[in-house]
Amino acid sequence: YRIGWIYNDLEEFDNAIDVLKRLLALQPTNAAAHFELGYAYRKLERFNEALAEYNQTIRVKADHAAAHYEIGWIHNEQKNYDDAIKSLRLALTHRPAYADAHNELGYALRHLGRYSEAIEEYQEAIRIKPDMGLAYLGLGDVYYYNTKQYEEAAKAYKRGLGLRPGNATAQYNLAWCYNDLE
Repeated sequence: YRIGWIYNDLEEFDNAIDVLKRLLALQPTNAAAHFELGYAYRKLERFNEALAEYNQTIRVKADHAAAHYEIGWIHNEQKNYDDAIKSLRLALTHRPAYADAHNELGYALRHLGRYSEAIEEYQEAIRIKPDMGLAYLGLGDVYYYNTKQYEEAAKAYKRGLGLRPGNATAQYNLAWCYNDLE
């Protein structure tokens, strides 16, 4: 599966798919190969095929936290937030200190209007991985758009922009936080 992983790393997803499919014809229970194949499909936005491969990964290795996470990510992308929450909670069952899963769970919860839970998940992602700019930006969004806590939003956006400076929306929102604080 390592050749498929290398192709994925090089963003040569079609080559990864070809190599991984050939490997899986010989080793159908290779969880790592199913996962890498799912990743290649996800990067190509072939989400149904990615979900099938991630589910196959889980059939082979039920505690594969990253496969549960990837399923949750796809459900979020497709705005299936309830399904995303289920998959992300499974990922966290298998790996409680999974910052990306906490961050993605915060995103799903926010979109379902469960703001206090979303804040908790973003904060947990930050606690686990203090340099996770995306979690600060997500936290800022909940504070800014949903709970109207502009001072908290400004703090989160400033920290997030320090780690991910190119986010124009967060820069704009930060300016509005300062305006709304006056």
